[in-house]
Amino acid sequence: MPFPRVCADHTVFAAVKGNGLFKSTDGGALWLPASAGLPSMSIRQVLLSPGYARDQTAFVFGQSGGLQRSADGGRTWTRVGELETVLLAALSPEFEQDGTLVALGYPKDAPARLLISRDRARAGNRWRARNRRLRGCQDSAWRPALQGGR
Repeated sequence: MPFPRVCADHTVFAAVKGNGLFKSTDGGALWLPASAGLPSMSIRQVLLSPGYARDQTAFVFGQSGGLQRSADGGRTWTRVGELETVLLAALSPEFEQDGTLVALGYPKDAPARLLISRDRARAGNRWRARNRRLRGCQDSAWRPALQGGR
């Protein structure tokens, strides 16, 4: 999904296998580490808020350490949610308005769970389970309803 505002401000994140997260604010000419405080240098996914240029919100997860959120453009990271191992995560295209974040993974010593957070002010602080009847949940696809639908 293109992020025109991110492209306009020239910010780019890159996860380098085994070496952590890097950030460029000049379109990739200069890269600086952005992994300080992350529990894993093996980053699997980087998620940027569709309004990143304004809200500076990013999420990452790696091999371990759960889902991490930054509200300051990657300078600091805070763990959010109960998942110890995250398999996948997604932000709503309307994240700035609805604050919807979905994550699939494993809490410590528990079966896989599909969780949803709609806590815009502090995205990821409050979660609700969405797979009560899904046994052996391994993977998921999520298509958010657009135009205010839930």
